Formats: sequence, C-alpha cells, structure tokens
Amino acid sequence: MKNFVAILFALFTLALLGCNKQPKTKAYEWQIPYNLPQPQDSNKRPITLQSVELGRHLFYEVKLSGNGTIACASCHQQGFGFAERQRVSIGAQGQPLKRNAMALVNLAYSQSFTWAHNGLTSIEEQLHLPLFNEFPVEMGVTGNEQEILARLSTPHYKALFLAAFNRSEPDFITITQALADF
Repeated sequence: MKNFVAILFALFTLALLGCNKQPKTKAYEWQIPYNLPQPQDSNKRPITLQSVELGRHLFYEVKLSGNGTIACASCHQQGFGFAERQRVSIGAQGQPLKRNAMALVNLAYSQSFTWAHNGLTSIEEQLHLPLFNEFPVEMGVTGNEQEILARLSTPHYKALFLAAFNRSEPDFITITQALADF
C-alpha cells in the first residue's frame, strides 16, 4: 500500500509538471528558542521544507552507500546526538576509519564542518569527504555513482526530488544539498 501511494504521488506530481505547473515549495522556518539568534544563512539557495524532507530520507538511506550497507545515520546515530559510541567509525567496506563520526548538532552555527579539514566552509563541501573518500572508504560512492543514482530513481525518491528541486532525477549536487539542508 505504501508503494502504491508513493507511485500515485509521483504520477500526480509528474502530471502537474506536464501541465506546465511548478510544484510549490515552502521555505523552511527555523524553530529556534526566542533567546538564540537565527543562524547565518550562507546558502546561495533557499532551504525548503521539501529539501529538508528529502535530506532526512537520504540521511537514513543505505542505498546511498557504494555497496548498499550503510547510511549516514549508521555512524551519525540520532540516539547519541548524531554521533556514535565507537572510538572509530567503520566504513562501507568494513575498514576502520581514522576517527569516529562527529556529532551533527547546531551545524547551522558552525564555520568549520570537520575536525581534520578546517578549510571546508560549507556542509556541502564537507559531505564530499564521507561520500567520495577513497582512502579510507567511508560511504564508498566513488566508482559506484551511476549504480547509486539508479537505486535512488524510484517513484518515491523521484517525487521527493521533484518536490525539493523541481527535477525528478537524482544527482550528487542535489543529494548533497538535501543532506546539508537536513
């Protein structure tokens, strides 16, 4: 039933595009306590509810790894402040990494997004490290890009990409943007 609903939603959304109507996106509104400042928006594009929702799905998606075995959430575990309890993370190929996954809290207020590479000034830039690193392999995307994009070309994901970015086919630019928005 869940797949049927996703297919119907995807067909409905695609039909709207065929009628030259653009899917409506809604700007993301930060839910911040009154005594904290709004994060500095360094994005060149608006964050939408739809891109955050797509990013949430991708964050928990094992299809995003080269061998389909781990997700971002495998190391950045929600129950541990989006960090992990292990001393070092284990990559998609079972290799121990150099360090463990840092906590993903209050990143909207950060100016540096990793412990080892202070020159990275955006979350999108940082995301390339775990996705595409070859030594050590973390998510294992390198060399598996087309296979991963094919895995994400389901009616469910096509509808999410269409709603978030006005295009139904996934690519790694919109994948990193959605993950960063989440």
